[in-house]
Amino acid sequence: MDSGADAINITVNGSQLTAEQMAQYQDLSSFATSGGLMAILAGMWIFILAIYIYSAICYMAMAKRTNTPNGWFAFIPILNMILMLQIAKRPLWWIILMLIPIVNIVIAIIILVDILKALKRPTWWVILMLIPIVNLIILGVMAWGKNSAPMVGPTPPFVAPTQPMA
Repeated sequence: MDSGADAINITVNGSQLTAEQMAQYQDLSSFATSGGLMAILAGMWIFILAIYIYSAICYMAMAKRTNTPNGWFAFIPILNMILMLQIAKRPLWWIILMLIPIVNIVIAIIILVDILKALKRPTWWVILMLIPIVNLIILGVMAWGKNSAPMVGPTPPFVAPTQPMA
């Protein structure tokens, strides 16, 4: 009975390959696959880094807009959460709440609503922040957009004129 390597007959360009040559082809194919995988991972890493830098620049601009000190905190993990709390005018101990799973989602929404209020933006934009890609656009508008639209909220009480109208 023949061994498994002898039973396989593969021909490439009209000539048969030996078991040793087949092993070389397998090594090359696994090398090419790992190289492609590394290229994909590197591309993803660059994309995620670009999003992180963009969001940090946006939060730094929001800090400048709200006169919050230490805008450079936006670039450092954990410190960027402290910056968000400062912009939202929330206590720093909330950072502990941001580290608890599921609770952090609720706290993040509350903080985003407070940041929107601080920037005089409509609070319903927090819903848009949950949509991928749209959240990046909203971050840019929050950071650099104009405050031309009036904020939706309760109307001020009516004040009667003190002088009779002529």
